[in-house]
Amino acid sequence: MSGRRWLGVAWVAPAACFSVAAVDRAADAAGPPTTTTLAPLDDAGGAAADAATRILTGSRAAYAACATYEDDGVFDIWSAGWGFHETGTFRTVFAGPQALRFAYRQWTPPGSRAFWLQVVADDAGVRFTIGPDQRAQEAKSLNQGIAALTGVSHGLAAFVTALLPTGVRARPVLDVTDARVSTYGDLDGTTCDLIDAMWAGHREQLWIARSDSLIRRVVLQVGSVTTADYHPRCNQPIAPDALRGSDGGL
Repeated sequence: MSGRRWLGVAWVAPAACFSVAAVDRAADAAGPPTTTTLAPLDDAGGAAADAATRILTGSRAAYAACATYEDDGVFDIWSAGWGFHETGTFRTVFAGPQALRFAYRQWTPPGSRAFWLQVVADDAGVRFTIGPDQRAQEAKSLNQGIAALTGVSHGLAAFVTALLPTGVRARPVLDVTDARVSTYGDLDGTTCDLIDAMWAGHREQLWIARSDSLIRRVVLQVGSVTTADYHPRCNQPIAPDALRGSDGGL
Protein backbone atom coordinates (compact mmCIF):
# COMPACT_ATOMS: atom_id res chain seq x y z
CA MET A 1 0.00 0.00 0.00
CA SER A 2 3.03 2.27 -0.26
CA GLY A 3 2.19 5.67 -1.75
CA ARG A 4 -1.56 5.29 -1.31
CA ARG A 5 -3.90 7.03 1.10
CA TRP A 6 -7.11 5.66 2.63
CA LEU A 7 -10.03 8.04 2.17
CA GLY A 8 -13.59 6.97 2.85
CA VAL A 9 -14.40 3.56 1.41
CA ALA A 10 -11.66 3.19 -1.19
CA TRP A 11 -7.93 3.71 -1.40
CA VAL A 12 -6.76 6.23 -3.97
CA ALA A 13 -3.34 6.72 -5.48
CA PRO A 14 -1.77 10.19 -5.38
CA ALA A 15 -3.06 12.32 -8.26
CA ALA A 16 -1.15 12.07 -11.51
CA CYS A 17 0.06 14.96 -13.64
CA PHE A 18 -2.58 15.74 -16.23
CA SER A 19 -0.14 16.38 -19.06
CA VAL A 20 -1.17 13.77 -21.65
CA ALA A 21 2.46 13.31 -22.68
CA ALA A 22 3.48 12.77 -19.06
CA VAL A 23 0.64 10.29 -18.56
CA ASP A 24 1.71 8.35 -21.64
CA ARG A 25 5.35 8.29 -20.52
CA ALA A 26 4.37 7.06 -17.08
CA ALA A 27 2.16 4.36 -18.57
CA ASP A 28 4.95 3.20 -20.87
CA ALA A 29 7.33 2.95 -17.93
CA ALA A 30 5.08 1.37 -15.36
CA GLY A 31 2.27 -0.30 -17.31
CA PRO A 32 -1.41 0.10 -16.41
CA PRO A 33 -2.25 1.30 -12.87
CA THR A 34 -4.57 -0.59 -10.56
CA THR A 35 -7.88 0.25 -8.94
CA THR A 36 -10.15 -1.43 -6.42
CA THR A 37 -13.81 -2.13 -5.73
CA LEU A 38 -16.09 0.09 -3.65
CA ALA A 39 -17.49 -1.09 -0.34
CA PRO A 40 -21.28 -1.41 0.11
CA LEU A 41 -23.10 1.73 1.20
CA ASP A 42 -23.97 2.30 4.82
CA ASP A 43 -27.48 3.46 5.69
CA ALA A 44 -28.23 6.86 4.16
CA GLY A 45 -29.80 9.79 5.95
CA GLY A 46 -29.14 12.68 8.26
CA ALA A 47 -26.65 15.48 7.83
CA ALA A 48 -24.42 13.51 5.42
CA ALA A 49 -27.33 13.06 3.00
CA ASP A 50 -28.39 16.70 3.29
CA ALA A 51 -24.83 17.83 2.60
CA ALA A 52 -24.64 15.57 -0.47
CA THR A 53 -27.88 17.04 -1.85
CA ARG A 54 -26.49 20.56 -1.44
CA ILE A 55 -23.16 19.70 -3.10
CA LEU A 56 -24.77 17.84 -6.00
CA THR A 57 -27.17 20.73 -6.64
CA GLY A 58 -24.26 23.15 -6.66
CA SER A 59 -22.31 20.95 -9.05
CA ARG A 60 -25.19 20.69 -11.53
CA ALA A 61 -25.53 24.48 -11.46
CA ALA A 62 -21.78 24.93 -12.02
CA TYR A 63 -21.82 22.78 -15.18
CA ALA A 64 -24.99 24.43 -16.46
CA ALA A 65 -23.26 27.82 -16.10
CA CYS A 66 -20.29 26.82 -18.28
CA ALA A 67 -20.47 28.79 -21.52
CA THR A 68 -17.20 27.04 -22.40
CA TYR A 69 -15.58 23.99 -20.86
CA GLU A 70 -12.45 21.89 -21.33
CA ASP A 71 -11.01 18.94 -19.48
CA ASP A 72 -8.31 16.38 -19.89
CA GLY A 73 -7.85 13.33 -17.75
CA VAL A 74 -6.96 9.71 -17.26
CA PHE A 75 -9.14 6.65 -16.83
CA ASP A 76 -8.69 3.14 -15.46
CA ILE A 77 -11.16 0.29 -16.07
CA TRP A 78 -10.63 -2.95 -14.19
CA SER A 79 -12.40 -6.26 -13.64
CA ALA A 80 -10.73 -9.03 -11.67
CA GLY A 81 -13.47 -11.51 -12.57
CA TRP A 82 -13.09 -10.93 -16.30
CA GLY A 83 -9.32 -10.51 -16.25
CA PHE A 84 -9.78 -7.15 -17.95
CA HIS A 85 -7.76 -3.97 -17.42
CA GLU A 86 -7.71 -0.87 -19.62
CA THR A 87 -6.26 2.59 -19.07
CA GLY A 88 -5.92 5.71 -21.17
CA THR A 89 -6.63 9.40 -21.59
CA PHE A 90 -9.64 11.51 -22.57
CA ARG A 91 -10.45 15.12 -23.47
CA THR A 92 -13.57 17.25 -23.67
CA VAL A 93 -13.93 20.62 -25.41
CA PHE A 94 -17.22 22.53 -25.29
CA ALA A 95 -17.40 25.92 -27.02
CA GLY A 96 -21.16 26.43 -27.16
CA PRO A 97 -24.25 24.74 -28.61
CA GLN A 98 -23.27 22.30 -31.36
CA ALA A 99 -19.58 22.97 -30.69
CA LEU A 100 -18.26 19.93 -28.82
CA ARG A 101 -15.45 17.42 -29.00
CA PHE A 102 -15.03 14.35 -26.83
CA ALA A 103 -11.97 12.17 -27.50
CA TYR A 104 -10.95 8.93 -25.82
CA ARG A 105 -7.71 6.98 -26.26
CA GLN A 106 -6.77 3.64 -24.75
CA TRP A 107 -3.32 3.05 -23.33
CA THR A 108 -1.26 0.80 -25.60
CA PRO A 109 2.06 -0.94 -24.92
CA PRO A 110 5.23 0.78 -26.20
CA GLY A 111 5.56 0.37 -29.94
CA SER A 112 1.84 -0.21 -30.51
CA ARG A 113 -0.32 2.21 -32.48
CA ALA A 114 -2.56 4.45 -30.38
CA PHE A 115 -5.61 6.16 -31.84
CA TRP A 116 -8.43 8.42 -30.66
CA LEU A 117 -12.10 7.43 -30.59
CA GLN A 118 -14.00 10.68 -30.76
CA VAL A 119 -17.08 12.68 -31.62
CA VAL A 120 -16.99 16.24 -32.97
CA ALA A 121 -19.90 18.64 -33.46
CA ASP A 122 -19.35 21.93 -35.27
CA ASP A 123 -20.76 24.03 -38.10
CA ALA A 124 -20.08 21.16 -40.52
CA GLY A 125 -22.28 18.73 -38.58
CA VAL A 126 -21.53 15.79 -36.28
CA ARG A 127 -18.90 13.14 -37.02
CA PHE A 128 -17.49 10.30 -34.98
CA THR A 129 -14.87 7.55 -35.17
CA ILE A 130 -15.12 4.30 -33.23
CA GLY A 131 -12.57 2.06 -34.93
CA PRO A 132 -8.83 1.83 -35.56
CA ASP A 133 -9.31 2.74 -39.24
CA GLN A 134 -10.20 6.27 -38.01
CA ARG A 135 -12.88 6.55 -40.69
CA ALA A 136 -15.21 9.44 -39.87
CA GLN A 137 -18.91 8.57 -39.84
CA GLU A 138 -21.71 11.11 -40.03
CA ALA A 139 -24.25 11.33 -37.20
CA LYS A 140 -27.73 12.81 -37.48
CA SER A 141 -27.37 14.59 -34.14
CA LEU A 142 -24.99 15.16 -31.26
CA ASN A 143 -27.03 12.71 -29.21
CA GLN A 144 -26.42 10.02 -31.81
CA GLY A 145 -22.70 10.81 -31.88
CA ILE A 146 -22.36 10.65 -28.09
CA ALA A 147 -24.39 7.44 -28.01
CA ALA A 148 -22.02 5.88 -30.56
CA LEU A 149 -19.07 6.47 -28.23
CA THR A 150 -20.78 5.78 -24.92
CA GLY A 151 -20.41 2.01 -25.11
CA VAL A 152 -16.82 1.86 -26.38
CA SER A 153 -15.75 4.52 -23.84
CA HIS A 154 -17.42 2.61 -20.95
CA GLY A 155 -19.77 5.56 -20.38
CA LEU A 156 -17.11 8.30 -20.30
CA ALA A 157 -18.52 10.03 -23.37
CA ALA A 158 -21.71 10.92 -21.48
CA PHE A 159 -20.40 11.37 -17.91
CA VAL A 160 -19.87 15.15 -18.21
CA THR A 161 -21.21 16.09 -21.65
CA ALA A 162 -24.74 15.45 -20.36
CA LEU A 163 -24.15 17.97 -17.54
CA LEU A 164 -23.07 20.80 -19.85
CA PRO A 165 -25.63 22.89 -21.80
CA THR A 166 -25.14 20.66 -24.85
CA GLY A 167 -28.63 19.19 -25.20
CA VAL A 168 -27.15 15.70 -24.81
CA ARG A 169 -29.85 13.38 -23.48
CA ALA A 170 -28.03 10.82 -21.35
CA ARG A 171 -27.83 9.99 -17.66
CA PRO A 172 -25.06 12.15 -16.14
CA VAL A 173 -22.91 10.89 -13.27
CA LEU A 174 -24.58 13.36 -10.87
CA ASP A 175 -27.98 11.70 -11.37
CA VAL A 176 -27.65 9.53 -8.25
CA THR A 177 -29.68 8.19 -5.35
CA ASP A 178 -28.86 7.37 -1.70
CA ALA A 179 -26.11 10.00 -1.76
CA ARG A 180 -24.17 11.01 1.32
CA VAL A 181 -20.88 12.80 2.00
CA SER A 182 -18.47 10.23 3.39
CA THR A 183 -15.33 12.33 3.92
CA TYR A 184 -13.11 14.80 2.09
CA GLY A 185 -9.74 14.47 0.41
CA ASP A 186 -7.09 16.22 -1.61
CA LEU A 187 -6.62 15.46 -5.30
CA ASP A 188 -3.97 17.26 -7.33
CA GLY A 189 -3.89 20.04 -4.72
CA THR A 190 -7.68 20.49 -4.76
CA THR A 191 -9.82 19.77 -1.72
CA CYS A 192 -12.84 17.67 -2.63
CA ASP A 193 -15.91 16.33 -0.89
CA LEU A 194 -16.34 12.59 -1.45
CA ILE A 195 -19.90 11.54 -2.12
CA ASP A 196 -20.89 7.88 -2.03
CA ALA A 197 -24.09 7.05 -3.88
CA MET A 198 -25.93 4.73 -6.25
CA TRP A 199 -26.06 5.43 -9.98
CA ALA A 200 -28.57 3.44 -12.04
CA GLY A 201 -28.43 0.72 -9.37
CA HIS A 202 -24.62 0.65 -9.20
CA ARG A 203 -22.12 1.95 -6.65
CA GLU A 204 -20.54 5.28 -7.42
CA GLN A 205 -18.12 7.62 -5.68
CA LEU A 206 -17.77 11.27 -6.72
CA TRP A 207 -14.98 13.68 -5.83
CA ILE A 208 -16.38 17.22 -6.18
CA ALA A 209 -14.09 20.21 -5.70
CA ARG A 210 -15.01 22.71 -3.03
CA SER A 211 -13.42 25.53 -5.05
CA ASP A 212 -15.60 25.36 -8.19
CA SER A 213 -18.09 22.47 -7.64
CA LEU A 214 -16.72 20.58 -10.66
CA ILE A 215 -15.96 16.86 -10.64
CA ARG A 216 -12.36 15.79 -10.14
CA ARG A 217 -12.88 12.02 -9.89
CA VAL A 218 -15.58 9.46 -10.67
CA VAL A 219 -15.43 5.84 -9.49
CA LEU A 220 -18.26 3.74 -10.94
CA GLN A 221 -18.69 0.04 -10.26
CA VAL A 222 -20.77 -1.65 -12.98
CA GLY A 223 -19.36 -5.17 -13.05
CA SER A 224 -15.99 -3.63 -13.87
CA VAL A 225 -14.72 -0.58 -11.94
CA THR A 226 -14.16 2.64 -13.89
CA THR A 227 -12.08 5.40 -12.33
CA ALA A 228 -11.84 8.70 -14.22
CA ASP A 229 -9.79 11.69 -13.05
CA TYR A 230 -10.63 15.13 -14.47
CA HIS A 231 -8.73 18.39 -14.81
CA PRO A 232 -11.62 20.74 -15.71
CA ARG A 233 -11.62 24.36 -16.88
CA CYS A 234 -14.91 26.24 -17.06
CA ASN A 235 -15.56 29.59 -18.78
CA GLN A 236 -12.00 29.93 -20.04
CA PRO A 237 -11.06 30.96 -23.61
CA ILE A 238 -11.11 28.09 -26.11
CA ALA A 239 -8.35 27.89 -28.71
CA PRO A 240 -9.67 28.29 -32.29
CA ASP A 241 -8.49 24.80 -33.31
CA ALA A 242 -9.49 23.04 -30.07
CA LEU A 243 -12.47 21.28 -31.59
CA ARG A 244 -10.23 19.74 -34.22
CA GLY A 245 -7.41 18.90 -31.84
CA SER A 246 -3.70 18.83 -32.59
CA ASP A 247 -3.71 15.10 -31.73
CA GLY A 248 -5.70 14.14 -34.80
CA GLY A 249 -9.18 15.62 -34.74
CA LEU A 250 -11.91 15.07 -37.30
